[in-house]
Amino acid sequence: MKKVILLLILSILLIPCYVKAEEATNEEENITEQNESTTNNIESNTNVKENNTLNENNTAKENTNSENNTDTSLIPNATAGVLMDMATGEIIFEKNKDEQVAVASMTKMVAQIIILEQIEAGKIKWTDIVTASANASGMGGSQIYLTTGEEMTVEDMMKGISMASANDATVAMAEFIAGSEVEFVDMMNKKVKELGLKNTFFKNCTGLDEEGHYSSAYDMAIIAKELLKHEKILEFSSVYEDYLREDTDNKFWLVNTNKVVFIFCNKTNYC
Repeated sequence: MKKVILLLILSILLIPCYVKAEEATNEEENITEQNESTTNNIESNTNVKENNTLNENNTAKENTNSENNTDTSLIPNATAGVLMDMATGEIIFEKNKDEQVAVASMTKMVAQIIILEQIEAGKIKWTDIVTASANASGMGGSQIYLTTGEEMTVEDMMKGISMASANDATVAMAEFIAGSEVEFVDMMNKKVKELGLKNTFFKNCTGLDEEGHYSSAYDMAIIAKELLKHEKILEFSSVYEDYLREDTDNKFWLVNTNKVVFIFCNKTNYC
């Protein structure tokens, strides 16, 4: 009986200790869980902040790229313009890129493409002799002052077109290749259709102002990209000065109308 009473007393005395131990253990577990929860929340918040920062940075970059592509203040006095990567076709800058506008002598780039294609196909040669018609010699504007009946090689005609933007030489080559300027212009319009251009149509091969003769900045960039596939063009367009009729009394000094070539030659003394 004494043993039973002693065991009951011990049990009564130990119960509070056990309860306290249980409570202490539960508290420790709760604290651990709270710490883990806090850590997870901190990590989660950190990830959210990092994601937000990355998103903000990406958005800023996108906005910057967009602003760079469309910052029309770069060419405030121009109606339209495009800066394109020749290798990839990526547009680096644009302003009203699809607006139909008069493009003047940039028209001649398509004439040059056709001339170079004719050379590469073996249909004409650089040494072929071209005779200037009355129509060609009477073109006016930028010219190399061809006289009716004057003979000049295809190579010299190409010099006149590429360096002096010569209207008379362009028409002479058009007639030599196609028989008439009208037929040659048809070839030019077929070429721009082949290139998938939708805002270009030509009425002449020189770029002289004429109703219904137009292109766009984007289309011109594509045309220039196509022209540069024919590397021979650089042998003409990159030269600062040359001569026509050099062995005659009517020697003619050709100076490249491209100011970029002039600046490059002056700064590098390469030309």
